[in-house]
Amino acid sequence: TTAYGRSKAHAAQLMNRAAAAGLDARTLRLFNVVSSPAPPRSPLEEFVNLIASSDGRSPVVVSVRNAATVRDFVPLTMAADAIWTISLSLRRHPVVNLCSGSGVTYAALVEALATAASVDVKLLDRAEDVPVSEVVGDARLLSSAYGINLNVGLQKLAAEAWRRDTKGSPQD
Repeated sequence: TTAYGRSKAHAAQLMNRAAAAGLDARTLRLFNVVSSPAPPRSPLEEFVNLIASSDGRSPVVVSVRNAATVRDFVPLTMAADAIWTISLSLRRHPVVNLCSGSGVTYAALVEALATAASVDVKLLDRAEDVPVSEVVGDARLLSSAYGINLNVGLQKLAAEAWRRDTKGSPQD
């Protein structure tokens, strides 16, 4: 287990202890956020910045480490609304995944971003000798207990990440 994984487990244990002590405490597991601007130091930020560097004359080369990597992406504004809804709910679940329940490969995300930006890309897959990872959340509790669906589809995710004005700077 990585330090990241251990920190998530420890935080969940603390929330469980707080709930056992009578506090209104829950663990909300937020998956990969899509926003504009993109989260700093994320693969999404890297992809968006590379595509934004297009001169419009030739395809942008987007180098991706393991393009078959699968992640679960959620729009930031919808995730924030979900947090608000869950915090006001009388339903008490100790752990809730804020996820779409749908996996997207890095390769598909790059292609969708390029389409949203009207830019031609050439995907360079730097496949490495490590297993391709797949991280997709289980969204059933989010849907059944809270009536929340964060699965908006790949094109809408790309459009959310690519909201830019005509000068190429992020919109407010």
